[in-house]
Amino acid sequence: MSLFSAVLASQFRDNATICLELSGGFDSSNVALAAARARYIGMRSYGLMFPGDAGKWQSARRDAVVRLAGSTDTTIAVQGSHFLDHWLTGSRWVNPYEEIYRQLVETGLDTADLGDSGVVLTGIGGDEAFLPRVRKNVHLSEASDEAHAPPRPPKAAVPETALLAAIARAPMFMSRGVWPSNPYCSREMVEFSERLPDTWKESRLIQRNSMQRWGVDKSLLERPSPENFESSLRAELARVQPLLSTWEEPATVSLGIFRITEWDRIVRPNLAYEDLEILNQGFRALTLELSLRSVY
Repeated sequence: MSLFSAVLASQFRDNATICLELSGGFDSSNVALAAARARYIGMRSYGLMFPGDAGKWQSARRDAVVRLAGSTDTTIAVQGSHFLDHWLTGSRWVNPYEEIYRQLVETGLDTADLGDSGVVLTGIGGDEAFLPRVRKNVHLSEASDEAHAPPRPPKAAVPETALLAAIARAPMFMSRGVWPSNPYCSREMVEFSERLPDTWKESRLIQRNSMQRWGVDKSLLERPSPENFESSLRAELARVQPLLSTWEEPATVSLGIFRITEWDRIVRPNLAYEDLEILNQGFRALTLELSLRSVY
């Protein structure tokens, strides 16, 4: 937590207007508590709320973090919000890599009302920093091929998935004159996390301990239900299915990206997206289709 606070202090002046993108998960909660330790005045926060049982636990944990951080908080319900409508209007170019819940995040930013200048602190990069590393076994033949491969630019220190997430979400903030800051992507935090043994990262142990030391009750650090938007995304895709059925010739089929049988299997399933992998495939295929339709 001290390192986190030092990272923030090195980036922002004491009177900076700070807003917390606070889901109530371990990543964003630790960022919020670090900001509180840095004693930023008048902090604001917003968060998208999970539906169902997961939302109950998320809400309780968020309430505790908001109280400890002393932020003025805004919550936005995902359930029933029809957040896919802004993808389907056809009134703008669609980026297949942008934030799924862009409409809801923008609502949070507008409600938090940062004024002419401000900073939003996010938890982007936390998964990559504080989940155990997946190690790949490299065979001798692969190592030999790598040694003789053409030279390539060095990899960024920040994990690629964290960079892609930060890049995809940046326009939402910057179009409002707000600077998105991702402390987990800072050099100090990346180097720190690289040095941690995996045993400290198992079940987010180091983040749990940090929150507990700050004053979050241990009972709130459990996750009886997966905290994600799976049920909301499933309901939204099922809601827009009638529209998809009117597309006689999808652009992805015309361009040879999918065969019509693949499109029907992925995007028009009769299983109400009960399978999570089909759910994810369906959404990725839909966003690619909408992207092509928005530019042709």
